[in-house]
Amino acid sequence: MIQLRQQQGPIQHEVHFCYNLAGYGADRSMLTLLQGLAKHEPEVRRTLLLVKPPGAMRAELPAEIGLGMLDHEPAPDEERTGWVWRLLARGLPFRLSHWLWMAGWQLRLHYRVLKQMPQRLHELRPDLVVSHTYGSGATALVCRAMGIPCVVYIHGWIRRHTYGPYRWLTVRGIRCASHVIAISRLHADDLIGNQRIPSERVSVQYNSLDLEDIKVRLEGRDTVDWPPDSTVPLVLNLARYYPEKGLDVLLDAFALLLRQRPAYLLLCGDGPELPRLRAQAVRLGISQQVKFLDWVADPFPLLKRASLYVLASRWEVLSRSLLEAQAAGLAVVSTDHPLSAREAVSEHSAILVPVDDAVALAEAMFKVLDDPELAVRMGVAGQKYAVRFSQQRQIAAYFALRQQLLGEAGKTAPQMLD
Repeated sequence: MIQLRQQQGPIQHEVHFCYNLAGYGADRSMLTLLQGLAKHEPEVRRTLLLVKPPGAMRAELPAEIGLGMLDHEPAPDEERTGWVWRLLARGLPFRLSHWLWMAGWQLRLHYRVLKQMPQRLHELRPDLVVSHTYGSGATALVCRAMGIPCVVYIHGWIRRHTYGPYRWLTVRGIRCASHVIAISRLHADDLIGNQRIPSERVSVQYNSLDLEDIKVRLEGRDTVDWPPDSTVPLVLNLARYYPEKGLDVLLDAFALLLRQRPAYLLLCGDGPELPRLRAQAVRLGISQQVKFLDWVADPFPLLKRASLYVLASRWEVLSRSLLEAQAAGLAVVSTDHPLSAREAVSEHSAILVPVDDAVALAEAMFKVLDDPELAVRMGVAGQKYAVRFSQQRQIAAYFALRQQLLGEAGKTAPQMLD
């Protein structure tokens, strides 16, 4: 065992570990945390360790935070293994081929972390490791063997986002972590009750928003020249094109909505379901009222322009897009998905409908779009509710946890917003 931390006291170096900076909700939440830590605690050295080279969100990483790679091999989902996906996708149903692909991909990633992480941590010599998203189980195992405190943020639902043997490895790994952070209360209950993580090592920290930064971004330039008629309401969805996001149900619901009133639907994301969704829009006869965009780095100009935000997910842990939509003052319609729907929104800022119910989703969208005053009231309520997800609150909770784990004294938390 290599014991890197010899005594308690203020830490000097934190290492945060993440798969990449693709811009999904977990990546954006991790960046918001790092931005807050860099602002409130500039004296601590921090390094972000990635598996895959960063993408468009590299520019949002604070300059004070170092950036390193786990190793210099291609990431496990790149060109060397792309042929496997194409072969599986050719003859199998999407969900089965996706399960097989993800199971193999996650196992390779777990092995890679177990192989490379000890050397990287020995070089970096951190006082604390904070792991986000994929590879957290392996990271916790390595840190325990090396005697390094490790905090694991669980951004996904383990029963839904981990596959095959990787789930077994992940659960046993995070049980070795010094502390596990869930991002909703029902998520914490799931980790304790179903994954048997000791309750004393689990706490809740909601994904946070930099509310001041959001105000600035809302005034940014909108580069999407659509829809053609600005007087017709625009419905917005920000989600990956994957089955769990329920976009097939959203298209069915939107087709029902168009029977009652005109509207446009804008979807922003990426993923393998896009061809199926485009074909579904054509089949429903709504392709002229629906536009599919790639992932958008800055969604706030679109949120400002939209009339309604709709989330049709079959499951979520804590949807960052719901939080951002409310912070932008937008009325929300969402499925009452497991683990977090009732924590992500307030009773006055959103209408919740059953999962996979296109009729209820269409009725809720019509109710909001047909009553502009209701939409305004919901937007105001959402902005008030979004304060509970402020960056300051998460940083304060993070500092309190670190004091508890590492015995730091005298740490001053940022001022809380009311």
